[in-house]
Amino acid sequence: MPVSSRDQRQNRGQITLPPRSLARKVRKGAGLDMAEILARVRQGIDEMRGDFEAEVSAALKDIERALGTLSQASELDQAQHLKQLYVRVHDLRGQAATFDYQLLTDIGSLLCAEMEKMGGRPDLVLLEAHVQGLKAVAVGRVTGDGGAVGRELKESLAALAVKRAAG
Repeated sequence: MPVSSRDQRQNRGQITLPPRSLARKVRKGAGLDMAEILARVRQGIDEMRGDFEAEVSAALKDIERALGTLSQASELDQAQHLKQLYVRVHDLRGQAATFDYQLLTDIGSLLCAEMEKMGGRPDLVLLEAHVQGLKAVAVGRVTGDGGAVGRELKESLAALAVKRAAG
């Protein structure tokens, strides 16, 4: 049986907004000074920086092991090992930005992007070049973007990727 337009108007749903009672329960600013909060966060990051630098060393060893395993893997297993390498690099690049290792993040991002393009067929020369770049930044404890040297390193890795893709 068809529904008349009058029936449709009567059956329209109503929107009920929830009460806004949370604002009454929380004090404005809650007595916290934003400058103080930021100072505490920066202090916490500075305290963890030494731990991160030790973690970078361990992460790079894991990345090198994963690359070694990938290079020895059969063609059938390469995609799985490439994914494991990707996860390790992705984790490292994400953490690096927190501790002002922007160049480490940038090279890790380049490497992740190249691995995504590879599918299941890794280019070991390109992977090794990026991993060596990560190691150089970590060993040199290069913070920030690395300045002119950092730009040159990223440009040379990008140029290598273009060259390798062209065959």
